[in-house]
Amino acid sequence: MLTSAMDQPSQKLNLIDQIQRLGIAYHFELEIDEQLEQIHKIEFEFHCSDNNNLYYMVALLFRLLRQQGYNISCGIWWKDLDVERKFSFARNRLVELYFWMSAVCFEPEYEVARNILTKVVSILSIIDDIYDVYGTLEELELFMEAIERWDVDANDQLPEYMQACYQIVLDLYDEIGYEVTRQGQYYRLFYAKEAMKKQVRAYFAEAKWFLKNQVPAMEEYMPIALVTSGTDANGDIISGNGTYRNKRCL
Repeated sequence: MLTSAMDQPSQKLNLIDQIQRLGIAYHFELEIDEQLEQIHKIEFEFHCSDNNNLYYMVALLFRLLRQQGYNISCGIWWKDLDVERKFSFARNRLVELYFWMSAVCFEPEYEVARNILTKVVSILSIIDDIYDVYGTLEELELFMEAIERWDVDANDQLPEYMQACYQIVLDLYDEIGYEVTRQGQYYRLFYAKEAMKKQVRAYFAEAKWFLKNQVPAMEEYMPIALVTSGTDANGDIISGNGTYRNKRCL
């Protein structure tokens, strides 16, 4: 099936993804290995019909190849994913946030943590701007519900610009799952996802106050402000909900 007349790597990637989601990939292990090896060799030189599909295919390619054990650079989603165009309303803080994370995890052995945390705070910055300056209240609620579901099928209910952001979140946390599983600490992924859900709920609370012209009491505002500062989302990735920190800062 995988070796039949599918000339486009994008078609093969979609089929592999569907086979894995159906839970039958063990029937096609050899074929999947062969096809991903071929795709890896051509170094992403495939064609897509539009930019939105290009984004999806790059993200899917990254996940499938990393999942298969290939050494793929983590830096392929930011320039290739056309963040500046897709989120023109958002602040471009990638360099700033990398320096911030370099201060948090400055030791050489914490390279993995620096890269992942930079991506997490970068996508949080975009989500923050969506909630602060761009989305309608209805759109913001839909995005919060999609994050709560944490399911690729929830993407269909979102506006186009939110679909790109939501897919970035899912693929980024797939990458986090790969790293922590490789270290035998898969439990950390649960806390990382819960922290992101908590973060988005807090962003929504602030946006609702603003869009409804409401001023919360101090005791109502401060717990939300503590979350929107980003300490939960970053801290839970580093420490696994504060229970453990190993030599790789993950």
